[in-house]
Amino acid sequence: MRGLLLRLSSIDAEAEAALRIIAAFDQLVAQRAEIGGVVRAAAALVECQAGLWDPVHGLLLQVGPDGREIEDSRDVAGTIARAALEGTGGGEVWLERAEGPGPLDEIVVERMAAASLVVLDRMYGSARESDDGALHGLLGERLSEIERVRAARLLGFDDAERVRAVALAQTGGFGHGATSRRVTSVLRQLGQRGEIARAARIGDVFALLTTASVFEDPLPADLRAGVGIEVDVLEASASWTAARAALRFTTQVPGLRRAPLAEADRLGSAVALAAIPADELVGLPELEALDALASTASGRDAIAALDAFVRAGSMRRAAGELHLHHTSVASRVKRAGSALGYPVEDSSCGRVQLALTLWQLKHSLD
Repeated sequence: MRGLLLRLSSIDAEAEAALRIIAAFDQLVAQRAEIGGVVRAAAALVECQAGLWDPVHGLLLQVGPDGREIEDSRDVAGTIARAALEGTGGGEVWLERAEGPGPLDEIVVERMAAASLVVLDRMYGSARESDDGALHGLLGERLSEIERVRAARLLGFDDAERVRAVALAQTGGFGHGATSRRVTSVLRQLGQRGEIARAARIGDVFALLTTASVFEDPLPADLRAGVGIEVDVLEASASWTAARAALRFTTQVPGLRRAPLAEADRLGSAVALAAIPADELVGLPELEALDALASTASGRDAIAALDAFVRAGSMRRAAGELHLHHTSVASRVKRAGSALGYPVEDSSCGRVQLALTLWQLKHSLD
C-alpha cells in the first residue's frame, strides 16, 4: 500500500502523474483493497481530505491526508472535486482542501469513484442499483406481495419488520452530492441507535425507510422531514404516502412559525388536508388575502402576530412569544382580520387556523 500512495509533488509531467494515478487505483482494485483503502489512497495521493457516501447502505467515510478517519459529517466549504457513484441513489466521492483545487484533483476523484464502485459491488454484490430500485418499488404501489417480500429482504428488512418512511427535503432542493452533507448525518444517528435505515432519492426529496419507531430532532440545518405512520414493511407504501403528506406541513412560509419536522401520527386528521387538489386552493379569498399581506414587511408581521395568537390562545402569550407589547400584537392581529374580512380576536380562531394551514399547503406546491 505504501508504494501506491505516491507523493506526486515531485512529478513534473501531469500526463505521467495521471498515468500513475490510474495505475494506483487499478492496483488497489486488483489487490482487492477494502473501501477504506480506496478513500485513504485518494486522500494521500493529493494530500487532502477525501470522502465517500453510499446512501443505499448508509456508508459514510471521511479521512484526512494522514489516513485517519474524520468522525463528524459537518459541512466543509472547501469541496474542490466530486464525482457521482452511479446507481447508489445520490452517492458520491469527493475531495476537500481549504487552499483550493489542484491540477490532479479531477482525475483522482474520477478514478476514486470508478474503483469505489468495483469495491462496493464486491461488498454488497452487484445489487446496489437493485437496492435503489427495491426501495423505490417497496414505497410504490405496483409490486405484488411476492415482489414486496423480495424487495424487503434485498434491503435487509425481515418480512414482519415494523418500519416508518420519512420524506426528507432541503431548502433550495438537493443539488448534486448534497446528500453527503445532510441525509448522511440522519442515517448515522439511526445507525448508532442500532436501527436499519435505507435511503434513495425520489424526485426532489429523499426517501428513508427505517425500523426506528421514533424519529427525533434535531435535524441538520436546512433539512425538513415528514414522518409516516408505523406499518409492516410490506405496507411501506402507506407510510410513504403519509410521510409525503406530513412533509408539506413543514413548508416554511413568511410569517408562519412551523417546525421542520412533522409526524403523520401527531397531525391526526389534519393530514387529510394534504389530499386537497392544488387547483382547489387557488383563488380562495382568505388565501389570496394572506398572499397580499405577505407581500409587504408589515403584512408579514401581521401574519406572524395572527399565527402566534392562534397557537397561543391569547394576546398576552402571543406577545411573550414575539417579544412585543400585547397592544402591538392586538393591532397587528386586527389588521390581519381586516384583510381576511372578518374579526379574528375571538370565536373565529378555528377558521383562521384552517386558513393558515391551507395557505401553507398551497405554498408547499410551489
